[in-house]
Amino acid sequence: MDTQPSQSSVDYLSRAASIVIKIGSALFVDQLTGTLDAPWLSALCRDVADLHAGGKKVVLVSSGAVALGSRE
Repeated sequence: MDTQPSQSSVDYLSRAASIVIKIGSALFVDQLTGTLDAPWLSALCRDVADLHAGGKKVVLVSSGAVALGSRE
């Protein structure tokens, strides 16, 4: 499966003033430990910072707190 965005998607996003990123709860959590996946979150923060530095308004939407709080 090709995970690279198409050129038209890249063009569309480059022209967007605002970007909404929906993040599933499972992405926040290390599946082995059930704790916050800090390396993944750090990479996400760098990506959002880059978008912001490029003049984009970024909105993050997630229910990640549910996944983090559901440990037994």
